Amino acid sequence: MGDHIAIDDRLLIGRRTLLDRQLAPAAYTLIYHDAGAEAESDLAGARLAANAFLEQGLERLTGSLPAFLSVNRALVTGRVALPPAPPTIGVEVSAGALADPGLVEGIRVLKGDGYAVMLHVDVPDVSERTLALADWVRLDYPRLGGETLHALAETLAAREFPVAAGNLPDYVAFDHCMASACALFDGPFLTAPRLITRAPLPANRAVAMELVARLEDPTCGIADLDDLIAQDATLAYRLLRYVNCAGVGVRREVESIRETIVMLGARTVRNLATLLVMARLDHPASRPLLLLSLIRARMCEQVAEQTGLAEPTAAFTTGLLSLIDALMERPMVELLDSLPVAAEIRLALLDRDGGLGELLEIAVGFERGDWPGLTAHVGHPTLHSETYVNAILWAEDNYELLATL
Repeated sequence: MGDHIAIDDRLLIGRRTLLDRQLAPAAYTLIYHDAGAEAESDLAGARLAANAFLEQGLERLTGSLPAFLSVNRALVTGRVALPPAPPTIGVEVSAGALADPGLVEGIRVLKGDGYAVMLHVDVPDVSERTLALADWVRLDYPRLGGETLHALAETLAAREFPVAAGNLPDYVAFDHCMASACALFDGPFLTAPRLITRAPLPANRAVAMELVARLEDPTCGIADLDDLIAQDATLAYRLLRYVNCAGVGVRREVESIRETIVMLGARTVRNLATLLVMARLDHPASRPLLLLSLIRARMCEQVAEQTGLAEPTAAFTTGLLSLIDALMERPMVELLDSLPVAAEIRLALLDRDGGLGELLEIAVGFERGDWPGLTAHVGHPTLHSETYVNAILWAEDNYELLATL
């Protein structure tokens, strides 16, 4: 399923999600890095980005939502020409950079070509001339601090700017910004569990965890797996529909769980059933968390096939379970005490240890745009950039399919 996008082997690409106040995806920031240059190459990186995002069609990564391409000087000043904007693509530029008159004029030209402008603000004072160029404003939480961000958000919202609180590290920061006039939010807070209470899991989550634990039990053979899934009529029905619709490797339509296990293998069926159980969890941010889980799972699986770092289906499991702590709102170590996963998966999820841990680090590195961190891992990171981009497309397609089951 899904389109395939070819990426230049020098380009690293990431996608960050801006969430609305209901924690649903509202916009994206598209980030990139030229890893092929020996030194920082503004012009070369700009050419790669322009080609990837606007000629190779990377706006497909964002669907119908607005997306902002983080731009450098060469793109802003026209040394690398950008075509008229696709309908949903804008640019993100640092407010500090616009002290340069040449950049100000470049942004005016881009706006005239149809590009919306997101202004990234990381200093308390922003000139009126700079604000006049902005359509959206993203406030950097770590650099501004909570109180300054709160005050700026109130001022900007009163002037009808859509205001985003950026780089939120945890739910404490998110809650603080929710109490402000910010309409959008991004940062690693989403992937950290909100530990609201030490009370027992709500009944529906407890049932889901019990089912996932039984699915992951290595002593559960083919007959046991067949019986386990068949006992949950909804799960069995959705699994058969998913397998027959998703193009996951079946050569013909399957009519039973046992037939599915024989054709795909027990480990693949465990992964698919676990995915379907996770998809029916209730969580305010279930959509972005499940999407990230799918992207990580696919990315880990595909890089495992390319590198031999780990067995691909185990890699898929690792990526899929890597955000179960955020979905369940419990510490990972506590959840893993009740999940009989293989030792190497446990080590990867807790400590990023072993080959599976390295695969997960690679997936998260692309997710967060951690370009320096990616260079510490196997091979050249750009070898996996195309894999990451296409993992996003695969995940989006599969999420939409899950929503129809």
